[in-house]
Amino acid sequence: MSGKRVLDDAKFIVDGDLSTDFSSKSEKIEGVDRICVQLIWTGTPTGNAFIELSNDDEAWFPSGLAGFNPAGVDGSILVELDTAAAFVRYRYQSVSGTGVIQGHFVGKAHG
Repeated sequence: MSGKRVLDDAKFIVDGDLSTDFSSKSEKIEGVDRICVQLIWTGTPTGNAFIELSNDDEAWFPSGLAGFNPAGVDGSILVELDTAAAFVRYRYQSVSGTGVIQGHFVGKAHG
């Protein structure tokens, strides 16, 4: 009987600056087909946020989730993805305002 492979809670954004464009570090998720990303931000950021996937950790593509837009207030989002991609990251394009974001994820492989 095989068990599920589990990625422990991985913090991949620590105090991300939402007053500027940035990308988080990438996280290897190869062999894990279900991930859950949690993002929590504070401040007054306005911009476009994306969860991106890659197979080579170089070329990045939007996940099936359309961009979501922090709109000048504190907020949070929980995103579940079924994916065969090898890497995941968060990317933010700032329009205005300031703020800080924290992000982490967990993952499981179907057993």
